[in-house]
Amino acid sequence: MTNDMVKVGLRYGSSALFSANLENAVGSGYEFGYFEEDRSFTSLGWTEETAVSMTAAGTIYMDGSGTYSPSVPAGGFRAMGGWHVQIGGFRSFEEASARARSEGGWPAWVDWEHVVRIGCYESQGEAEAAAGQYGGRAIQSSSTGVVVTRTRTTDILFEFDCSGVHALGVRPSGRETSTWFKGYQYGGGFEYPRITGGNLNVVNVVGLEDYVKGVIPYEMGGAWPLEALEAQAVCARTFVQGHSKHLRESGFDVCNGVDCQVYNGHGSGGTGPSETSDQAVENTAGLCIYYNGTLVQDAVYHSSDGGATEDGANVWG
Repeated sequence: MTNDMVKVGLRYGSSALFSANLENAVGSGYEFGYFEEDRSFTSLGWTEETAVSMTAAGTIYMDGSGTYSPSVPAGGFRAMGGWHVQIGGFRSFEEASARARSEGGWPAWVDWEHVVRIGCYESQGEAEAAAGQYGGRAIQSSSTGVVVTRTRTTDILFEFDCSGVHALGVRPSGRETSTWFKGYQYGGGFEYPRITGGNLNVVNVVGLEDYVKGVIPYEMGGAWPLEALEAQAVCARTFVQGHSKHLRESGFDVCNGVDCQVYNGHGSGGTGPSETSDQAVENTAGLCIYYNGTLVQDAVYHSSDGGATEDGANVWG
């Protein structure tokens, strides 16, 4: 955790996605950019679209239902080739967007430069043939690039590629926001690492207290007594501050499953945080567990003890 911001892995490794959708639940539109090392957000562009999809750049196929795939799907499909015409020299996102609109292309941030990309060609030859018309050059999307589209369309809104140094960050617009992803609503923003090519990891970048609110109703239950939920909130807050078990390998602090602690954000609409569980987090804001003045590094707890517990010294030594 850095500056009270937690990175939570929602999809990674074998669960990484070729394409990941977001849809505003509260708020409207999104900013595109990246998260700095201190987890502040650098904004590079924006859209007023409320449903967007982040997809691994390259040749992309979209089937009749609007699902994106790296391979030719059965039945009808539309293809977005991985070759484009690129025009550089823009000082801002606004300049690039204006040129993109006039040429039927899209703004992009490529290797720390605002550029415009036009056309989705299937071969270098096609892109080179078109380059003269636009005064640009033929370019192929790389294995670290990410394309943002209007969901279930081939309309590209933005493209991001910093050669793996930074990952695309997407932050919902508005002061109060909540975003749908895979059946759950989440606060904060999202990050899509694609450092070595392949599919996208999906990481929720969220404030500490909002994160804890998304843990305790799934580890304990939002209807439990307030005092129990307060104790759980202190444990969950301590646990995430004492752990970075996935940081070196995957770039986030904790996952959203039982390997760390269960986290489902603002819930699915029907289940999730309650007024009581949220109150428990607010009542204990900032409180953690210390031993001899040092933050406990492993504030472990369990869902079920089978009727008996053992002294920690006999378990861990």
